[in-house]
This record gives sequence, C-alpha cells and structure tokens, in this order.
Amino acid sequence: MITIPYGTDPDQVIDRYEQYSSSRPRIVLIHGGYWGVEWNRDHFTKIAEALSALKWNVSSIEYRRRPGDPDLLVKDVRNALDTFINEKIILIGFSAGGHLALITERYYSNVVAVIGLAPVSDMEETERRGLGQGAVVEWLGGAAAIRPDLDPMKLSAPRSPLFIIQGNEDDRVPFEVTQGYLRHCKAKGAIVTFLPLDGIGHFEFTEPSGPTWEALLRALELAC
Repeated sequence: MITIPYGTDPDQVIDRYEQYSSSRPRIVLIHGGYWGVEWNRDHFTKIAEALSALKWNVSSIEYRRRPGDPDLLVKDVRNALDTFINEKIILIGFSAGGHLALITERYYSNVVAVIGLAPVSDMEETERRGLGQGAVVEWLGGAAAIRPDLDPMKLSAPRSPLFIIQGNEDDRVPFEVTQGYLRHCKAKGAIVTFLPLDGIGHFEFTEPSGPTWEALLRALELAC
C-alpha cells in the first residue's frame, strides 16, 4: 500500500493498495464516522486489504472533518474522486461514507455503481432521531433543512446502479430509515438492489467476514 496526497493537509490523502492489470473498475472506499474527527480510514483497512487480496484495485480516501464546515469535507471528497476521472470506479461507502457516496455520485460519469453499507441516507430523519449523538447538526452547523443539497432524500436518485446492504438490528443507521430512502429512489426510477441482513448491526461492515462480507462480494459481482 502507498499513500498519495491530493492536497497539502495530512488528511488529504488516498491509500492505494496493490495495483493490478485488470479490466474491472477500481474500488474507491469512503469511510464513515458520522463526519466526525474520531474516525478515519483506518477502520476500513481490513476491507481494503481483503478486496486487494481478491485482485481488485482499491483506493481508500481520507478527508478533512471539521464541525460546522460541511463544504470543506465534500470538497475534499470531490477532489479525491477527481483523481480517478480517467478510470471506471465503484464507490463503496460505509455509514456517513455511504452518505458521501450518494451525494457525490451525480458529478461523475465514470461511476459504474454505488454500494452503500448502512448508508446515512436521510439527514432530516437522522437529525430528528438524534443519531450519532446529534452528528447532523454538529457537522452542518445547523439543522438539516438548511442544506437540502447535502440530503440524499432531497436529491435525485443516483444515476448509476445502486446497491444498499443493511442489517435489521442497526441502531446507528436504523433499518426503517434506509427503507424510506429505497422507496425514494425507486419512485424516481433508479436501479436499486437491496440486500437486507437478519441479525446484523452496524459495525460488522468493517470486517471482511460473515454475512456483511458475503453481501458485499455479491453486490460487486452484480455490479460487474
């Protein structure tokens, strides 16, 4: 693995794992953590290494996380994604990383699929429920209603095929909230595949084993 900067800040970097000669799209991982400073791309390392071992070209992006400055974070994600503009890519986002994938996909014609692992998909409902200990208001610096441009429920559905994997015992991103977003996407004619998992919570998605890993590999198979 090598780490490549796309800016001057220590958090403006991309980890690139083994680079293979392959006709498959590159996987770009976007980590979660409810947009806070406590979590970084390290919690996606096991997934990145396991996908690389399966001969996928994998890149895991980092971004600056500043409470009250959502535009800084989104700008970083887009600047990181700009480095892949000449490649076909599959976006895989976990939790808040899934949210970032959902709101940035529309800017990139080279995205061939989006895979959301328990993605945060409804900002107003996430705020209303106080999820992530009030993470929405902390990140946005105000109520979700003031930033409909950052709310997947207020945006058009992804243009590329969308795969959402969700556990029905998730207390960080509740199952029923995700189902509301699925209805939103289907109503707008999006191509959506939902892979629900019984007895699965939230943090199992960071481990390359068990039902969450099997579902991710299934989504990748369908995406290609």
